[in-house]
Amino acid sequence: PSSDQDLILVFAAAGKQTGPLVPLLAKSFRHLRLVVHSEASQKRLCSQYPNADVVRADQSDPRAVREVFRGVTAVYYVGPSMHHQEIQNGYHAIDAAVAEQKEGNFQHFM
Repeated sequence: PSSDQDLILVFAAAGKQTGPLVPLLAKSFRHLRLVVHSEASQKRLCSQYPNADVVRADQSDPRAVREVFRGVTAVYYVGPSMHHQEIQNGYHAIDAAVAEQKEGNFQHFM
């Protein structure tokens, strides 16, 4: 990915797994979309990363997941662990990535 052009998507951007990753990405990439679940997380990340697109989205809603993938080049996907729809949520992300690859410039799923 190019740090000037590409849009990087991070799921669970306020979580334990992504906490160390987001600051590194923010230093290297100009365009970030950070997906969070709660309003408190959204407010905190908007404050910490004012240039990022911080979005609240329900991972169990395939339309919401598809929307956050629009225009994205790469995604770091973290699903909600121990969630009763954990597997289905992962499928929503994969389906959205495949659709964006066909319609956009999507290249990497991590």
